[in-house]
Amino acid sequence: MNQKRLGLCILLGFLIFSVGCARLLNIGTTQPADEIYEKDIVENAAISKPAPDTQADGVLQQHQIQIERLRSALEKKEMTIQEYKKELEIASLRAQENIRQEGSMPMGQEANLLPPNAKPGECYARVYLSPKYKRISSQIMIQPATEEIKIIPAQYEWEEKQVLVREATTEYKEIPAVYKWVNEKILIKEAHSTWKKGRGNVEKMDNATGEVMCMVHVPPVYKTVKKRIMVSPATIEEVQIPPVYKSIKYKKMITPPQKKVVPIPAKYKTITKKVKIS
Repeated sequence: MNQKRLGLCILLGFLIFSVGCARLLNIGTTQPADEIYEKDIVENAAISKPAPDTQADGVLQQHQIQIERLRSALEKKEMTIQEYKKELEIASLRAQENIRQEGSMPMGQEANLLPPNAKPGECYARVYLSPKYKRISSQIMIQPATEEIKIIPAQYEWEEKQVLVREATTEYKEIPAVYKWVNEKILIKEAHSTWKKGRGNVEKMDNATGEVMCMVHVPPVYKTVKKRIMVSPATIEEVQIPPVYKSIKYKKMITPPQKKVVPIPAKYKTITKKVKIS
């Protein structure tokens, strides 16, 4: 097992070293910033003609910007080289440590790594076999089964009913007496007999005056007057007053509120994981 680790460390160090060398070769082919700057100046001097000071200042400023960019790129590459150097040093130290551990391995453990049925003249090379994996799909629960409680509101409808506003009562009503006017003939003077001057069946001579007095009958004297008479006396009448009702609308509950439990099934997720088989 330690030899396998040693082989992996050596292979890793070789890969890092190869990448670092490739980076160094690329950096080596890059021209230094000063050479590029001098070359640009010479080319510009050979091609361009004398220009005003403002144009020369603009060209100089552009060259300075280009120099700063080249210097920044060079610093980044130098930092990359330093990082690869550190990685190579770490890989070398790890390889040396693995070699030291291999050297200190007891003979019994090293013998277990050798072929058990080797014959004289046969040579074996210790190689690293990458492990074999297979992908296994499985389901995992991401949310357990739960229950959701839903409240179903009550159902109402409008209805109409009669409400008693005033109860039945009894009232007493006074009925006055009834009168009427009638004509009544009343006796003013009764019938009587009296002496009257003249001649008649019964006569009497007044000696003093010589007048003849007759006894006559005087009929009674009547007078018609209006009189109010009572037709019916005053009474008290009992009147029954019926109750008074009012029609109103109200909401009547048809079904009361209900609680409904809705089961929510668990949620699962299919995942694929890599399992080592050898």
